[in-house]
Amino acid sequence: MANTESERKLLCRLGVEARYIPQNMFIDESMYHPRPAFERSYDAIYNAQLAPFKRHYLARTIPSCAYITKLFSHFPAEHKRASIAKFLGELPRGHTVLNDIADGDVRLMDHLQVNRALAGAHIGLCLSKVEGAMYASAEYLLAGLPVVSTPSAGGRDAFFHPDTCLIVDAPPGPFRTASPPCRRGTCRRTTCAA
Repeated sequence: MANTESERKLLCRLGVEARYIPQNMFIDESMYHPRPAFERSYDAIYNAQLAPFKRHYLARTIPSCAYITKLFSHFPAEHKRASIAKFLGELPRGHTVLNDIADGDVRLMDHLQVNRALAGAHIGLCLSKVEGAMYASAEYLLAGLPVVSTPSAGGRDAFFHPDTCLIVDAPPGPFRTASPPCRRGTCRRTTCAA
């Protein structure tokens, strides 16, 4: 199975029988769903591990942003503590990490907590330049959030549609006002033009 058509072609050229089957098609659709009654407190939410390739810094111009995050379990304890302290120290006003942080580590949220957290934001962010399917992109869509993404390689855009997703170039300037179109009455954004 190949996550992108280019991966499928490469595997075929190498003599491997391959099919284009995006990884996100295997997500459990019953785990995430819209929660329209929840108040949307954040302009955006970014569900991404604390790793440089996730480019969290691109979200810094957004007035309010929530983060769901984690660290690789194999990282040494001192590295985890330093990464968390650095990330928290660089957060702009109006930005917050929603995970509990204790004993120098980020506590994982279960899917119910993640679904509730997603319901508190207007859009979901996808900011890495290269990665695989990025399950968070599918979680955003299943939870009813429009997605704002930078261009990427790796297949997270397999299920993106212009009605629910907007691809904007980095640097971060466009993120301040970018948001996908919405249908009249279905959007809870305070600045909605519909």
